[in-house]
Amino acid sequence: MNKESVFFVPEKIHLEHTFENGQCFRWRQITSDHYVGVVEGMVLEIRQADDGTLLAPMDASLFQERFRQYFGFGQRLLERQDALREKDKWLKTAVDYCRGMTLLKQDPWETLVTFILSQNNHMARIRSLVEILARLRGRMLPYKGEDPDLKKEIFYSFPTPKELYGVREEELRALAFGYRAKYVVDAVQKVLTGEVDLKSLSALSIDEAREELKKIRGVGNKVADCVLLFGYGFQEAFPIDVWVNRALMTFYSEEIREAGSQERFIKEYFQEEAGLAQQMLFHTLRNGGYKC
Repeated sequence: MNKESVFFVPEKIHLEHTFENGQCFRWRQITSDHYVGVVEGMVLEIRQADDGTLLAPMDASLFQERFRQYFGFGQRLLERQDALREKDKWLKTAVDYCRGMTLLKQDPWETLVTFILSQNNHMARIRSLVEILARLRGRMLPYKGEDPDLKKEIFYSFPTPKELYGVREEELRALAFGYRAKYVVDAVQKVLTGEVDLKSLSALSIDEAREELKKIRGVGNKVADCVLLFGYGFQEAFPIDVWVNRALMTFYSEEIREAGSQERFIKEYFQEEAGLAQQMLFHTLRNGGYKC
């Protein structure tokens, strides 16, 4: 990191649990306390300090304008997690396992496409496809840090809908996107024509926003809820994949039966912290944090 461009945030987040929990795909671990990522059209480094977090290149204005909300700083993260910890033994285990994990508020378009690519895929493969797409149509970005190895790399922004204009399904299939290629093409077309207006979704209810996203081929409830949680910050969103469904059926089957439905249980039990609880349960179960 260039010392002149380092910005200190007097708040800590757990970097590994945040960047390796399946919510994002363009952050890469350099060391246990050092990550580099392409975010908001720039190459950014983040380091964990004893008493806070270091970001570079960054200044106070840029932080307040774009990155305070992105990282979830100032949102009483640890206090909220400790409140979840008191609800039951399963959340207690999850909070103990990944306390300090924050939910990122990412670019909605990038979140939409990356979660379309995530379907029936694993982390390494998703990251590979995202990088292929960035190199195909994204812009080359400068690295402004001091790491000698990172100076040798070429970084690319994630392409906007306009930059992906005219991309063809056959072109993406040739790059190993498989059946997801047609979903990416459909997303590009519907966003560019305004059939799906991503900018308007934040003003809608979560149910209305979900239905708008589902107009895009390949976007079901799970992908839509991932976009709403990680791209728009709908904290009540609760994406359900095989891991989360397993957690619900294993830990809360009796409560779900009493509530009458899974949907009603989630809404009444987790309330406004549904998204945070979901991601912590998911991450803890997937990584073997439960001994049951």
